[in-house]
Amino acid sequence: MIESTAGWISWGGPLAAALALGLGWVAYRVVRDPGRRTRGALRRISPHLLSDVFVPDGVDGYVHVDHVLLASGGVVVLDVRRYPGVIFGAEGIDQWTQVLESGSYKFDNPLPELDWRVQIVQGLVGQVPVEGRLLFTAESRFPKGRPSRVVQLDSLAQDLGGMVTGRPVPPQWLEAWSALRDSVRRGAAPSAG
Repeated sequence: MIESTAGWISWGGPLAAALALGLGWVAYRVVRDPGRRTRGALRRISPHLLSDVFVPDGVDGYVHVDHVLLASGGVVVLDVRRYPGVIFGAEGIDQWTQVLESGSYKFDNPLPELDWRVQIVQGLVGQVPVEGRLLFTAESRFPKGRPSRVVQLDSLAQDLGGMVTGRPVPPQWLEAWSALRDSVRRGAAPSAG
């Protein structure tokens, strides 16, 4: 009996250490890579996803886009915004406000920048409908309601509405998507010209 207990104890320590190390690694990945959860949620909406890419802007340059996905209703451009705290903003307001315990901070309305990205992607996919959304993280709260085109991950599929219909993607849209996918660059920002 003592021998079997000693054997168990000799394996128990390393096994517990390996388990703790594995759980620590998973926790580290979740905390250090918040985009992982976002990409997973987007892939559940559509397998056609491009993340963290540089899209040619048509004038010898590139524009960074957080996520682009092809859904049954068209292409969706998603700009991710990581602003914890309370957010106040609206479509026609130049400056939005972030309120934290340490104070309040102004930032430019991100919708015009999103519109610019949507126009660039639209120029690359032709007749495929393109819409844009600002994807704020779960740490953002909108006590006066979210502005139009602002979504959060927990309600993303619902917020996309008609863009996610469950119908198959038309073949000509898949061709346009393939051309878009082939035109983007990944990694560091490409140099112009």
